[in-house]
Amino acid sequence: MKIFLDTNIILDIALKRQPYSGAAAKILKVSDFNHFHLFISASMATDVFYMIRKIKGKAIGLTFLKDLLDIIDVCKVDKSILLLALESDFGDFEDAVQHFAAVDAEVEMLITRNKKDYTTSSLKIMEPEEFVDVYLSVT
Repeated sequence: MKIFLDTNIILDIALKRQPYSGAAAKILKVSDFNHFHLFISASMATDVFYMIRKIKGKAIGLTFLKDLLDIIDVCKVDKSILLLALESDFGDFEDAVQHFAAVDAEVEMLITRNKKDYTTSSLKIMEPEEFVDVYLSVT
């Protein structure tokens, strides 16, 4: 299954934001490119690096991003994605860009802590805890 991780999920992991980082980290650990193939957008990589650098320093930001790119893939953001986002019904431009980059990459699900931001999305939207409960629970 192809899964897009929203910016807040990656930042929860990178910055160890509580109480959110636990479920987010579990999702990242299951990326195997077969059963769960995780994605971020190209534009998100720069946003994530900027936030980590600002809070934890450049070296930690670079290391985190390099390690992240070892286990996830990146959806392109090009002119067509930006135009779709600009013309969409999304309330937030960044969310629209994430959505259309994910759709372009044929992603099936988007995981975010802000489901309300994706009410117009055609993707299945889940919160990290929901995903862990549904897909990662051991019965």
